[in-house]
Amino acid sequence: MPLVLYPRKSSELFSSAICANYYLVKAINGSDFDIVHLHWVNAGLLSVEDIQKIEKPIVWTLHDSWAFTGGCHLIADGCKLYQEPEGCNNCPKIGTAYISGVDISSRNFKRKKSVYSNKMIFI
Repeated sequence: MPLVLYPRKSSELFSSAICANYYLVKAINGSDFDIVHLHWVNAGLLSVEDIQKIEKPIVWTLHDSWAFTGGCHLIADGCKLYQEPEGCNNCPKIGTAYISGVDISSRNFKRKKSVYSNKMIFI
C-alpha cells in the first residue's frame, strides 16, 4: 500500500511487510513447536515487527534478497545500497530520490535491522 506514494517505481516486486498478523503470531507462540522455519513472510503474512514477537527460535531460509534489503526481492542493475553502513536509501527501484522526506526503503531497512536477533538463523 505505501508504494502508491511512489509514481516512478519500477514494476519489479518491492514489499514493505507492514501488515501485522497478531493471530498468526499468537498461534505460533502458543504452539508446541520447537522452532519456526520461515520461507516467505510477505503479502500480508507477517510484518517485520511480527517476526520480533515470535518467541521461539527462528530458522529462515532465504529464497530472495528481501530479508536484507529495504524491500527489493531481486537485486538488479548492480545496486549495492544494502551493503552501505546506513543501508538502503534512495532506492532506484521505487524512485525515492524523487520523494522529499519519505524513503520507504530506508525505513524498511532500519525496521529489519532493529528486529533481527540472535535467536534467528539465516540459511
